[in-house]
Amino acid sequence: MNKNRFYIIIIIGLLIFNGIFVFFITQKGPRKGLRKSPKEIISKRLNFSEDQNAQYEALIHMHRSKTVELTNAIKESRNALYNTMSINGSMQLHDSIINNITNSQAELELLNISHFQDIKSLCEPSQLDDFNALSRDLAKLFDKHGEHPHLKK
Repeated sequence: MNKNRFYIIIIIGLLIFNGIFVFFITQKGPRKGLRKSPKEIISKRLNFSEDQNAQYEALIHMHRSKTVELTNAIKESRNALYNTMSINGSMQLHDSIINNITNSQAELELLNISHFQDIKSLCEPSQLDDFNALSRDLAKLFDKHGEHPHLKK
């Protein structure tokens, strides 16, 4: 293979690579690494002041610790449920564990509602319309498999 042919192959390869690179760069939609956290989106959409952001951080810290406790309780109950599968006649035990999981999940949802009520209480009257608009997007905002709603502001 002579030098010219080698250089032509290298140039063609680089052009193809650059074309693919430009294609991916120009694609619309959020990219995994560029997706903003729910905390950032909520703070921005509600136009929180520095003081409100500090209070919001404290709320998040308390909420996360309670959420971790409940999530761990759910995981432990699921493990217990699956560990009892080999026990014959354990339907009553399964029902009891499933009720524990259900109660913990319900408690988690109530905790989330309470957390957002606490966030609402941080809002000034002028921010309540923004909060109400945000509340319609909350399920999408925390959906790990979907996309965040676009920021309106």
